[in-house]
Amino acid sequence: MAPLDLALKHPSATTRAVIQDGRKAAIISFDVTADGFRPVPRTHLSLIAAGCIVARKATCRRGQP
Repeated sequence: MAPLDLALKHPSATTRAVIQDGRKAAIISFDVTADGFRPVPRTHLSLIAAGCIVARKATCRRGQP
């Protein structure tokens, strides 16, 4: 985890076009294998799907805190 305060405080100097694509890696998580930790790229879509599963299993209702 890293704080985003400094990144959000100053506007980006990037001039290239950015394409929003939910199929590209959004984060890197780590799975534990017999050989140790293994980095695994996760897409935006897989993060949303995982959040939906957790919310459904926790019986969260829309609008509940």
